[in-house]
Amino acid sequence: MTGMLVLDKASFFNKYEILEASNFEVARELFYEDGKLPKDLQTATRSYLEVRDKAMQVTNLGTFLSLSAVKDRLIKASQLAPNHISTAMLARQAVRRPAYFSRSLFAQELNRLLEPLAQFEYKIDQTTELAVKDAYKKTRDRITPLEKRLQRRDIEILDNALDLIKDLNSVGRGASAILDNEEETRAKDVIKFQKKLENFRARLREIFQPVPKKDK
Repeated sequence: MTGMLVLDKASFFNKYEILEASNFEVARELFYEDGKLPKDLQTATRSYLEVRDKAMQVTNLGTFLSLSAVKDRLIKASQLAPNHISTAMLARQAVRRPAYFSRSLFAQELNRLLEPLAQFEYKIDQTTELAVKDAYKKTRDRITPLEKRLQRRDIEILDNALDLIKDLNSVGRGASAILDNEEETRAKDVIKFQKKLENFRARLREIFQPVPKKDK
């Protein structure tokens, strides 16, 4: 959720009212038992809806949220009901929008942005050289903007990703005109690339989904 603020998309929380529940049973009790929310959550929801209604009428959400009266109301509501996620996120935006991804959030976002490339397949006599170059360019354009959201210590990970995807530009270079094996070479190169990409993404997952260490 914090990542949405880093990406300057606080408007998401102004558009959708999000509540947190630890499991389905808790969520069901909130809305289907007697139809009544807990008092604190009712108060938070009322404050959220009033702020949201006014926010829909402004052109700059950030400026509106920074107004003292609005900020104080959001902070108070988020303290009353921490599980009202939309209020909590808007309150955080009002106080100070996080400028950078944490390493965990960055790894998760980078992994997500690399997913379309992981699905790329080279089909002999069907996939063109242009399609390979296009896959590289689209991926590069997706992940490069992350740099301005990163702390200095994490830029190296992004640089490694950019270096990795450059390998797509070398697909098929080892082909022989004499052997007429360009298509087969391209297909093999893409398979090798996908293995390297999966290894890189596995390292990213170790950052945001670390495997618990087993007790000895």
